[in-house]
Amino acid sequence: KELCLVARNGQCNRKLGTHLQPLPGDIRAPPMAKSTKWETPTTLWVRIHIDYAGPCQGQMFIIVVDAYSKWLEVILMKNTTPEATIGALRRIFTTHGLPDTLVLDNGPQLTSQTFETFLA
Repeated sequence: KELCLVARNGQCNRKLGTHLQPLPGDIRAPPMAKSTKWETPTTLWVRIHIDYAGPCQGQMFIIVVDAYSKWLEVILMKNTTPEATIGALRRIFTTHGLPDTLVLDNGPQLTSQTFETFLA
């Protein structure tokens, strides 16, 4: 079976396909990570989810989402150090108060000793 790659102009480039080998038929997708089923909060700011987004046009943003209202807080970040992350969260917590639960990914800003001390 001949492999045919479509170039941007829509023409078939048969030369590119001559260097590719077919994959064995028994390759499986990696196992999916188990998803966490969260209880639905009954009020505002009980559980928030925090993550970084970007780079988007060279900019990084911290995104904070309230699990109850789906309210977004988005802050443009000059840098993404743990100290800068803590500063952004302090501004958000000053406005909305402290949440009961923070849901974080394992990004280096959110797993550092500095950030752990901030949460304690």
